[in-house]
This record gives sequence, C-alpha cells and structure tokens, in this order.
Amino acid sequence: MASSPSRIVVDISGHGFGHLGQISPVLTALASRRPDIEIAVRTAIPDAAVRQKLSFACDILPAPPECIPIMRGPNTVDAPASKDELVRFHDRFAQFVNADARKLSELGPSLLIADISYASLAAATVVGIPAFAFSSLNWHDIFSAYIEPSPEFDVIAADIRAAYASAKRFIQCVPHLPMEWLPNRLPVGPVAAYGSDRRSEIVGRCGWSGDTTLILVSYGGIAGGFQADRLPRIPGVRWIFGDLSMGTRGDGANYAALKLPFVDVVRSVDLVITKPGYGLFTECACNGTRLLFVERPDWPETVHMAKWIDGVGVAASVTADRLAAGDIAGDIETLLSRPASPAVPATGVAETVDAILAQLDGVPFGR
Repeated sequence: MASSPSRIVVDISGHGFGHLGQISPVLTALASRRPDIEIAVRTAIPDAAVRQKLSFACDILPAPPECIPIMRGPNTVDAPASKDELVRFHDRFAQFVNADARKLSELGPSLLIADISYASLAAATVVGIPAFAFSSLNWHDIFSAYIEPSPEFDVIAADIRAAYASAKRFIQCVPHLPMEWLPNRLPVGPVAAYGSDRRSEIVGRCGWSGDTTLILVSYGGIAGGFQADRLPRIPGVRWIFGDLSMGTRGDGANYAALKLPFVDVVRSVDLVITKPGYGLFTECACNGTRLLFVERPDWPETVHMAKWIDGVGVAASVTADRLAAGDIAGDIETLLSRPASPAVPATGVAETVDAILAQLDGVPFGR
C-alpha cells in the first residue's frame, strides 16, 4: 500500500446524470477503502447533484473539454447538430487538449479517470499522467452510429480512437458496448449502488396506504420526456416522478419532496419506468426492482442492455408512441404479476476499485 496520499482526478460527463450514477458507486467504495486518497471531480453536472451522489469529501472543479451528442429530448440524438458540434470541437482539438494538459499538470494527480471524455485522456498523455477510461460506452461508437462516414469524420474518429487507446485501461462495466477495437479494455461486472428499503417511510410521508403499488418514473436528467398527465390512472397505484412535473395529477409525489436517496426509492418501489440508460438498468437489477423501458432502437447500447436485463431481471419494453399516449396499463399489470427477481451482485464495483488501487500502489493487476 502506498505510504503517502494519492490524488486522483475524475472527469464525469455532463451528458445527463447517467455517467455520475454509473461511476459514483465506484468512487464511494474507493473512498471507503482508502480514505487517504484525495479525489477531485471535474464535471458540468450541478454541484448539488454531485454531492447527493458522492457523500464523501471531494473537490468539485470546472468541467474538462468534452464533445457530447446533442439531444432533442431524452431519447433522440440530433445527428446533424451533433456532427456540427463534433467538427467544431475537433477544429480546436489540439488547443483543448493542450489547455487541459496544463490544468492537469497543475492539479498533479497520480491518476486520471475519465467517464468518458477522450480529450481528458489525450491531455493526460501529453503530461505523462496515467489514465483510466471507465464506462459502458464510448463517444467514438456513439457518434459513429449517427454520423455518415466521410474523409472528415474518418480523421476525427481516428483521433477519438487514439485517445481512448492511450489510457492504461478502458474499464468496461457490464452491460457494455463490445468495443473490440480497443486494445486496453478490461471488462468488469455490473456497477450499481444498493438501496435501502424505505417503502414504509414513503407511503407514510405521502399519506398512502401500506398496500399501495409504487411506480417511479425517471428519465435520467435529460429534459423533454413524456407528459405525466398522460400516464394511466390505475386504482391502487401511486406515481413518484423523478425528473418531470406531476402536472395536475393527484395520485403521486415528486421525488424531491421525499428527501431520500434516489437509489433507496429505486429499491422501495414495485416498478421503474425509464429510457434505456446504464444507471437505472443496473440499479433495478441489483436492487431486485421490475423495469419498464421505452424502446430506443437507434441508441447503440440498447440492444446490449436489453439482452442483459432480460437475462437477470424482470423487465419489458414499450414503444415511445404508446408511452407518450399513456397506453401502458396492460404492460404494468403484466410486469407486476411477475415475481421480482433476486438482486444481482454489483461485482464490477470491487473489481474496478481493485484495478484503481493496483495502479496507484504500483502492484501488478493480472487481468
């Protein structure tokens, strides 16, 4: 074990809250196992959301340079706008990388962890700071799914691949994109936080009966989801709205009013409704909660997440049109009729922490 404190810089993508939810169990476990390690987080996610997920002491710094897909609502990538943004970003890519290299040099970390800014990884290479990438996806494969090949894009894509390949490890948490083009990939198990069952507190605070069916609706921090008023009104069901307005509904509550950790709510409800996204898929599986998700066939991760959750949990999909129309009462009834699945072990948390500590402590990690 290292005799002096180490400092790590963790760059978390601001593309919704999913990347924060993905890496927060790892950072929490790392801080618990090695409280001597200083952790600084760089992100565009609001400080309050970061503090809610990371209960340990850490610095929160301005976000590093990052190019992310442009969204039109939580489920739709604006391909033309994303391409334009990517081209603009790469017109100044060397400037972004060199400026961030100077910042990293000033911070002096023993390790950079990027989820999943490739510019950060390139900057770490410039100043000789060891770096890990950590995610279930990467921006090369995401952009490639929406942008047609061209000589201009081929040059950009090569730069992105080189940046990801420059990391000592690209830790892939299950379920993940294959990323077979990466020479440094390290697959680990699922990563998720475990919640506590706070069901009795929820129904008590809201004045609901003990046999109420609880359904959580959350779209992962990206605006533009469906309208709450269109969801079916089902006898005995109460809705908890994670990131959209209740509208005129009288049969639910806003998540913020509960003042409980989000993962505790996931653990306590009977069903979660969401878009395809790593965090809620694994949190549902690892907390034994049923899942109904809107179909998103164009998103490259969806097929891998859907196959995984089908094998380990109780889940089903629904089309975006049917969800928008509120035509999901039958889907809800079918899922609720099935026994909840046993909780899946979140083995990727300890595996990732082991890899980080091996790097910091200079010991071999033989995977």
